[in-house]
Amino acid sequence: MSRPVVVLSQPMCAEAVARLEQETEVRVSPGWDEDSLIAAVRDADALIMLGVGRVTRRVIEAAPRLRIIARHGTGTDNIDLEAARERGILVTNTPEATTASVAEHTVGLLLAVARRIALADRGLRTGNWGVRGRCLGIDLAGRTLGVVGFGRIGRRVATICHDGLGMRVVYHDLQPPPTGWDWAERLPLDGVLSSADAITLHVPLTPATRHLIGRWELALLKPTAILVNASRGPVVDEQALIEALRQERLAGAALDVFEEEPVRGIHPLCRFDNVVLTPHIASATGETLRRMALEATEEVLAVLQGRKPRYRVV
Repeated sequence: MSRPVVVLSQPMCAEAVARLEQETEVRVSPGWDEDSLIAAVRDADALIMLGVGRVTRRVIEAAPRLRIIARHGTGTDNIDLEAARERGILVTNTPEATTASVAEHTVGLLLAVARRIALADRGLRTGNWGVRGRCLGIDLAGRTLGVVGFGRIGRRVATICHDGLGMRVVYHDLQPPPTGWDWAERLPLDGVLSSADAITLHVPLTPATRHLIGRWELALLKPTAILVNASRGPVVDEQALIEALRQERLAGAALDVFEEEPVRGIHPLCRFDNVVLTPHIASATGETLRRMALEATEEVLAVLQGRKPRYRVV
């Protein structure tokens, strides 16, 4: 009897691949573009989706045997969930695997902007000791952190900034907080934006959150505020952000995600000294990549063996 076929959109942690190979036949797609994925999944029973690329309706329709699409990561906005639902294909993700690394990267981005670290580094590398005159930072202790999206990652960032940096925390979320979070104040979105000295975004990309932070919302920010986005790029209207930075209506911004990925050429935000940019690497640590791969693997094996997955999205 032939083994079920599992397709990886890109190479994955060797330990997880070895685990899969005990039970299945593992193949790696020749590319992450739509045509490559279509060619790869024609006889696939499972697809593990890593990094970039999209699982479109065409990809799903090309895979009559497909039973599960396992996201190697948290966001599922690159998967046509409606097409999967129509076909009865399960979609899972790995929400717990990324919490620590994304939260730590978020705090790193915040500190980099607040203390002008990237500007200082660039200046010193060119022999410009005088750049220190442009690197007057701010203390975060005693200031207010605004968290938009108070799930696993948002709460982890809040804890680090509250306990470690001495920041007051306000947040916005549609769901009430779990027990034990009385030290963080829940506010409407406009209340968070207008009161915070630093705003960090941790919401999934949905029709409701696309351009959640646009011209109107940016106008609510203090001119001394810092905006950090390590969630999904389209949550922020980049043109509105560029306009606000050009008009010096906020103190700085840090982005790990962008409206269009991969970024091609020089992004317009690169012209601002008070902006720190990273290429969607918040979860890019060896430990996190291993956890994501192993969790995605266990979800695939569970479904192929007739068991319920832990982190079902669809």
